[in-house]
Amino acid sequence: MALLDEQFLPVKGIPNARDLGGYKTADGMIVKSGMLIRGASLAMAKDADLQLLANLQVIKVIDFRTDFEKNGKENRPLPEGEILWRQGGRTGCGESFHWCQHGKFYPRP
Repeated sequence: MALLDEQFLPVKGIPNARDLGGYKTADGMIVKSGMLIRGASLAMAKDADLQLLANLQVIKVIDFRTDFEKNGKENRPLPEGEILWRQGGRTGCGESFHWCQHGKFYPRP
């Protein structure tokens, strides 16, 4: 449990924000700490939360919410970097996700 506690980011306005480093991938590799962070939308992010993301050098945010989910709850902009919206797929569970590696996007296998 200590590892999971260490993975949560000290932010106030981004629920469930955590570093996914340490998780094992399908091909047996381990996700490097600081390379992949997940969390809820940035709509309620505080200035300090956005600064922490900048300090962690977050340069891309991929928002998987549907248009309905985003309505009236737009993300706050990052100090550096960009926010990308999901592409295609279905709404709700079973979303067709994309993943990013070195700035290139690939369809989910």
